[in-house]
Amino acid sequence: MNLINNIEKLCSIHAPSGFESMLIEYLIGWFANFIPNAVIDKTINNTLLIIKGQPKVVFIAHADSVGFILQYNNKLLALGSPEVFEKTKLRTIDNFEVDIESDQDENYYLKSNKTFERGTTFTFIPHFIEYENTIQSPYLDNRVGIALLMQLALESEHFCIVISSNEESCGGSIEKTSRILYEKYEICKSVIVDTTFHTEGIRMGDGVVLSLKDKYLPSERWVSVVKNILQKNNIPYQLEVEDVGSSDGAYIHKSPYPIDWCFLGIACLNNHSEKEIVNIDDLNYLYDAINYINKINMFNL
Repeated sequence: MNLINNIEKLCSIHAPSGFESMLIEYLIGWFANFIPNAVIDKTINNTLLIIKGQPKVVFIAHADSVGFILQYNNKLLALGSPEVFEKTKLRTIDNFEVDIESDQDENYYLKSNKTFERGTTFTFIPHFIEYENTIQSPYLDNRVGIALLMQLALESEHFCIVISSNEESCGGSIEKTSRILYEKYEICKSVIVDTTFHTEGIRMGDGVVLSLKDKYLPSERWVSVVKNILQKNNIPYQLEVEDVGSSDGAYIHKSPYPIDWCFLGIACLNNHSEKEIVNIDDLNYLYDAINYINKINMFNL
């Protein structure tokens, strides 16, 4: 599987937060076709739990993207926290393109003669560009995470993957899935595979990002294990320490199940915009990292 081509395909699929069904159906078909002996659990709305063999670690990537939903009088409400550039265009699920405009309070409105039904969802128009060392597209957050986990599944005898929903807006999907992971499959370790913001301390091209703190604190003992794996296998990494933001780890944190979690991702420039950019070397380092972590499934943790 060509990783970059797969990311481009995933980025083209309309799946704003809370309305991920098109992407979920695509992934169901893909896993059924390429890994027919994997178990696909669809208990939770717009969420997939895919498992094969006897893994002890679950890798989690969210399906949803930021976007908009139509309210009244052409007003758009944000799904998540989209960043809009000047002259940004949006599209519907059936690829009808529209212009938007904003008022002084940064409320956004459709600028179209066409009438749309209330509740119509809109996302950025796909425009994928591959450069020598980077790729640019809307929705690299978090289609890169999904693509990496698809590759991991193709190359592993044992794996557990969750494709979650609603992460960009209200959360909840992975919190519900935690019960199934712990009670049915006895999974007690998790890795959030996602993008994070390119900041003064976290830079594209400097390797994978291991979070020590965002709005929540990950499991210290599990972070130490993951950090040791990165060091042992000479994978470049950078440590993130923030006081805002969160990931699917927040919803595991809130669940009543004793599942350790950590965030392992890559830096993304222009996050939540139509021009997200990630470094290709970082992508490859992140794949190496989750592949090594997945191998410890063979041992007791």
